[in-house]
Amino acid sequence: MRTSGSRHFVKRQARAAFTLLELLLVLAILVIASAMVVPFIQGMLDDQKLTDVADMFRGKAAVAKTHAVNDGVAYRFGVKITDDELHWRVAPDSDDFWSNQGSPSQDAFIDEGSIKGIRFKVKGNGLSGGGGNNSSDFTRLLSFYPDGTAQSYGDDGLPTDTARMINLQNPGDDYGLVIQIRGLTGAIRSEWKRID
Repeated sequence: MRTSGSRHFVKRQARAAFTLLELLLVLAILVIASAMVVPFIQGMLDDQKLTDVADMFRGKAAVAKTHAVNDGVAYRFGVKITDDELHWRVAPDSDDFWSNQGSPSQDAFIDEGSIKGIRFKVKGNGLSGGGGNNSSDFTRLLSFYPDGTAQSYGDDGLPTDTARMINLQNPGDDYGLVIQIRGLTGAIRSEWKRID
């Protein structure tokens, strides 16, 4: 036979809230974790911006080549740098479309835009941005012809067989993306390198 003992079970009631110490501890952990993660994510976003610019260069070169073949007219892909902005343009390879005097005499495809917040340098010709340089003329990077070929141009504006190099950097970084533009084919290749 079982007899009931004098044991009393005290049932604890659940707490309705967290203590101040628990809340501060969790908050401190979140602040420390975010302080470690945010710079890493910012660096990834900055690197992605450079990659996007390289992809844009490839895309604009393909647009120029396509219009040259389809329209039967040579097209040029050029850049100019003013202060911290890179301006680019794809238009027919005629002075009417590239000089700042007047407007073109014919209707044609023109694609242009600009990108801010990246340091640029077109190797060899002193064209650079992000440091207060102003240039009113576009530097011709490539011309595409109706037969599907392309031609790169040197610092003197004359055709050359050597590749043009464009360095893209995030301000404060010692590495960046080097874009290499080849003549004849108009191929654009990019790779990450240390840039002095």
